[in-house]
Amino acid sequence: MSSQPRDPGDVSRKLMLGLCALLTQISCTAGPGRTTDPAGGEPPPITVAGTYPVELATFMDVGTGTFTWRWSPPDSRSSQPATLITDGRHWSWRLVADAVDAGLPERICLAPDEPDIWHSFETRTDTLAPGAWFPLLRLTVRSPYYHDLLALLQELIAPRFDQRVCHWYRRPVPVGADPAVSGSVDLAACFHDAVAIWNAGAETALFAWIPDTALGTRLLHLPGQNLRPPMSASLVQRDEQGRALRLQIRVGDTYDDPVDELYARRGFVHELAHALLLWGHSLDREHILWRCGPIVDRPSDDERRAVRLLQVLPDGMDISGYGRSTELDSPGQER
Repeated sequence: MSSQPRDPGDVSRKLMLGLCALLTQISCTAGPGRTTDPAGGEPPPITVAGTYPVELATFMDVGTGTFTWRWSPPDSRSSQPATLITDGRHWSWRLVADAVDAGLPERICLAPDEPDIWHSFETRTDTLAPGAWFPLLRLTVRSPYYHDLLALLQELIAPRFDQRVCHWYRRPVPVGADPAVSGSVDLAACFHDAVAIWNAGAETALFAWIPDTALGTRLLHLPGQNLRPPMSASLVQRDEQGRALRLQIRVGDTYDDPVDELYARRGFVHELAHALLLWGHSLDREHILWRCGPIVDRPSDDERRAVRLLQVLPDGMDISGYGRSTELDSPGQER
């Protein structure tokens, strides 16, 4: 019986077809697997970006960096990674969700891995309203009664503004007074001195002395009356945007002796702090806004910086959601 030699090309083709059939069977029985892309199946980060106002970025001196945070729904013990990227005026959040199709809840809490540098805060996720996603640096204060500068500002704007930022309709604030004399004390002159004290320690003037101004802050002298308290400030009008438009500082004839000039001047410096929309009082006796009445002649550096922080934050911003997480004792309670 004779045999024909096989065609080598035919053998190779048969081997290739058999190998392909085997590979096809394996792929069909093994089921779907992870894609060759290392990131396949993992949720892409959710990105939110924005820009600080120029004055706020300058005041905080944010700089450039990348910081690790965690985010979570309010009152939740589980959290997900977050990354904050800052570049001067610009900030960007990258939030990781636990599922590909998972979005963000209506509100989230953001907590920094470096709580000595940043404030933790809670924000709404469905808005980019001014300040809604702002990461704020923790700025130190000298006072032992407050954790940081934001804590002081929160305390000082809470009574009237519920920790929402309120601005004047213009800066510097117009301020003026008619002639006002109580006994031997020229109240208008003391008031003018108090304005000069605030302006002397500011980078730019906080008040513009315009004696006959109808708007801004005016001294209202009530002759013949001994008021309790001797002085008070009243915000009597806001504009259509909610900004302060007219404020009165009321004083009677309590200060009428030459020895009272010092106390009248201190009182006006105190009331002008309220005119700068720091409406609350301080626990620190070294502050002109001390809750028991001023015993110092001029505002502290902490109070000046609180005024500045208030001015550079966006009008209407809610700062009540910002907190801190490193202290064991409240300020003033240290042993």
